[in-house]
Amino acid sequence: MRKTVGYLRYETEEELSLLNQLYALLRFYTNFFQPVTKLVSKERVKSKVKKHYDEPKNPLMRVIESPSIDDSIKKSLQDQYEALNPAEPKRQIVTIQNQLIEMVALKNNSLPYPKEVNLV
Repeated sequence: MRKTVGYLRYETEEELSLLNQLYALLRFYTNFFQPVTKLVSKERVKSKVKKHYDEPKNPLMRVIESPSIDDSIKKSLQDQYEALNPAEPKRQIVTIQNQLIEMVALKNNSLPYPKEVNLV
């Protein structure tokens, strides 16, 4: 989470509210749009370990491909995904990050990061 919110100290109720909004957006952003590779196997060749990964897929695609997940859950997730604009969660995340930075700057009378920072 430090990569997303930085190492600043958030203490007020307003900051907590923004953090909760940010976490909700990050859930959509990471689960629907961020591809992840999974380690398939490791092979030791002398002193080196060679790792083999599968193709990158976002967590939503892995759930949809899973036979153990109920079809109604898959349909619900697919509907959520189709309703989202891929760029909108990212824009909202950056806006909230900048609001948090400005709040801390107003409390401390100094700007901890350059204005309009993108921590994601």
